[in-house]
Amino acid sequence: MNIEGLSVADFNWIREHIYDFWDSEEMVEFHHSIFVREFRETAFVIHDPREKIVVAYLLGLLPPGRDYGYVHLVATHRLHRRHGLAGDLYEHFFEICRNAGLKHVRAITRIRNHASIAFHRELGFLRAGNVLSGGVPVARNYSGHGEDRYLFIKDL
Repeated sequence: MNIEGLSVADFNWIREHIYDFWDSEEMVEFHHSIFVREFRETAFVIHDPREKIVVAYLLGLLPPGRDYGYVHLVATHRLHRRHGLAGDLYEHFFEICRNAGLKHVRAITRIRNHASIAFHRELGFLRAGNVLSGGVPVARNYSGHGEDRYLFIKDL
């Protein structure tokens, strides 16, 4: 399966099938059209060549003036998990960041998202934050008042 740039059709299909990626409808609000309209160079998909559907995607950014890339979302279709697709997308994004001269990649996750925490740690991300909670760094109020997150950083 090949990694390709996110198209408008892919973006719309992902939003229409959001439950298949997140086991919930609530994540649709985090899928902004700016990733297909303004940040297309850092938004990627993998299609199933037989079914012609999106089976994994990554929405990333290269913030201007920073030494890191940022992954906003990465997800795999529920029927295609555990095949390394999200890891392949991350590796592709790491290469984009290296080619841009960046030194790190950042991502965040909710405190109770144990699958995401394990996944990012498997990829070599370390947790960072401005406070310790149970001996673990936490980014306090990262997503707004009372919205703590785990901030992950990986050196490239």
